[in-house]
Amino acid sequence: MSNPSSADRSFLSFAKKNMIPIGLLLASIIAVIFFSKGFIANLIYFADPRHQNQPLEYWMTPRYVVMSYDLPPPIVDEVMGLRPKIDKRKPLTRVLEDLGITLEELQTRINEAQAAHLKSLEEKRPPKKEKPEKPEKPAKAENTQ
Repeated sequence: MSNPSSADRSFLSFAKKNMIPIGLLLASIIAVIFFSKGFIANLIYFADPRHQNQPLEYWMTPRYVVMSYDLPPPIVDEVMGLRPKIDKRKPLTRVLEDLGITLEELQTRINEAQAAHLKSLEEKRPPKKEKPEKPEKPAKAENTQ
């Protein structure tokens, strides 16, 4: 085998001298990939129109309802009578038992909450500025000679 080139030696020398920072950098890259995969999976899943405003089913959780109906968690917590950040994984079967209502009644409450939320967002939105109408340009006269 031939001797390593000076570039190889300088890289190895650099890696040996900076082993801890390089290790921390690699660990942070792995952590970012690990924690972002769930975010990206949810982003792709709920971007599909079939999963938006999906009719409620017994297997769903409040967190799923939040994502599907694009509602803030406090609104869903209030509608379902939940403790924030504690009951987010509770299936709707248990929520319905606790509330003593049917799935259809809960669906009605969620739809009403969504309509109220969308209305409040519309009220907060600044009014659109109307663009002034541009005067029409006169038609070009044809040169006939």
